[in-house]
Amino acid sequence: MKTDAFGPAFGDLPAHMQDGARAYIQHGLMPGGFLFSVLCNDLHQSFCKADWSNERNMKQWAAWLESIPRGAWGSKESVNNWIEVGGLDGLAQEKEAARDGQ
Repeated sequence: MKTDAFGPAFGDLPAHMQDGARAYIQHGLMPGGFLFSVLCNDLHQSFCKADWSNERNMKQWAAWLESIPRGAWGSKESVNNWIEVGGLDGLAQEKEAARDGQ
């Protein structure tokens, strides 16, 4: 999977999933059931919830996981924390607030 200066290459994912994946990474928006299962690293549920296109592209999903911030995936706790902080936008705001507070 390719990455660029802006992070993961969302274009390698199925087209109907790209906006949701971007919204999750950038803003910490709650993903749908399939993407939530992928992010939680739950192989069984990922296949159970996958449509035909996502099932066919599981290798791309696995490669995409390796290109996103490690804190954004791996377990339900990690995913819920990413949502709570507000994704990359929330992390940037926290960093800016910490810098302004110094």
